Amino acid sequence: MSIPMVSAASEVKTPPSGAVMRGKGPGGNSYCDLARGTNVDGGYCQIKWSDLQTGRFSQQQYDSKESEEEKAEYLNSKFNFSLIDNALAQAKTFNDDKLVRVNQDLGDDEKLTELATEDKFKVLLRVRAGVDSPQWVKDSTKVIDWYFKSFEATQKHELPAFWTDKYQGAYLSLMRGLAAKYDDNELFGAVAASMCMTVHAEIMWNRTGRKKDADGNEIRNADGKNPRQVNIAAMTDDSVLGSDVYTNTKDYACLEKQVNIHNNTWKRTPSIFGSHLYQKYYLTEKDANNAADELGKSRGKIDAGDATTLLGKTRDIFNHCRDKLGDRCVLGNNSLRDDEVAQNNNIYDVLLEFGAPLYFQTNVFGSVDDGKDPKDAFSYEDMLAAMTLAGSTFEAFMVEMAMGWDCDNEYDKTGCTKADEHSEASNFTTPRDVLKSNGSNQ
Repeated sequence: MSIPMVSAASEVKTPPSGAVMRGKGPGGNSYCDLARGTNVDGGYCQIKWSDLQTGRFSQQQYDSKESEEEKAEYLNSKFNFSLIDNALAQAKTFNDDKLVRVNQDLGDDEKLTELATEDKFKVLLRVRAGVDSPQWVKDSTKVIDWYFKSFEATQKHELPAFWTDKYQGAYLSLMRGLAAKYDDNELFGAVAASMCMTVHAEIMWNRTGRKKDADGNEIRNADGKNPRQVNIAAMTDDSVLGSDVYTNTKDYACLEKQVNIHNNTWKRTPSIFGSHLYQKYYLTEKDANNAADELGKSRGKIDAGDATTLLGKTRDIFNHCRDKLGDRCVLGNNSLRDDEVAQNNNIYDVLLEFGAPLYFQTNVFGSVDDGKDPKDAFSYEDMLAAMTLAGSTFEAFMVEMAMGWDCDNEYDKTGCTKADEHSEASNFTTPRDVLKSNGSNQ
């Protein structure tokens, strides 16, 4: 599949630096965190692809339209932009009001200049592709039944073969349309790369689902198989997929093409790459048994669908991203805790090696009172410490905060109203100031 180049535009936009809301709504619905608070710098729209794009966007047809009105009409016939447009409108109102308040209350010319340029609340976009792809995409490519955390009906998904040209061509049309609409909008701060995903928009992770439940017990179906074994068998079933079976080579090619698509569509807007170490999957039980033998482990400790990490491939894809996009390639990780250490070539070690621009998303809140092991607990204070770690140790410019950061009880989001209490707290400003300083230096 060829990816025609788009003519280069002017200056690359600056994404929001500081504290960002992660845009995850109740029940996994498409959702935008709207502008609010005095110490919050951005909010994600996290939107299902199926809720966003109604049909394939053609760059050729779009370019053939003679007027801006005709182009807008064509775009609107292929997309539902309502959630994003509302978030951008709210951000503009919020920023305008903040300018007025600063002028009236402080008369601070330096702060007014800062607000008028880069210190604005900005909107970021994370499209949930994979299992949340539109039906027209699933109809155009091959799909398989795919289980995430268990064999319950709620965990059974229809996964399109994201490693195929047809699926990737549909994603290209998505990015082309979104870039045509938002690449020159100054309040549209960044877009997450999500082509090569299953359930979460994190590249290089979760290709074959989970094999253990929250308590660490392995999940088995009636045939004694865990979800990874079942999923990898479906992903490599040539009786269903023919020549479009999953391979590790195709998966890596997907990651490279994802970079190329973002490079050739978004000319001014940075792209967010939520990453883990690259994983090579064992495609058969024979592969898994051979790996167990090589590692001196008993057979059964490694199953088909399990993986081994490859540092060289991780560095290769990161280098490819930075070579193509330059500072538009924002690398990071979506599970930062307050006690992470960059060591022994773990993901934090590799990200520190590559350096700015970096971002992080914190771990989710969890309490010992709710059954969490103490080592897995994560509190509001831990989130603040993780934000400090991100800025001071990893020199990141942005952190996505955990859901519930603004609830009176961060562990219980039931009935929580979106308040500003935590964002107004004096201890919240310290890690944010470090992040913003890093952003201004990048």
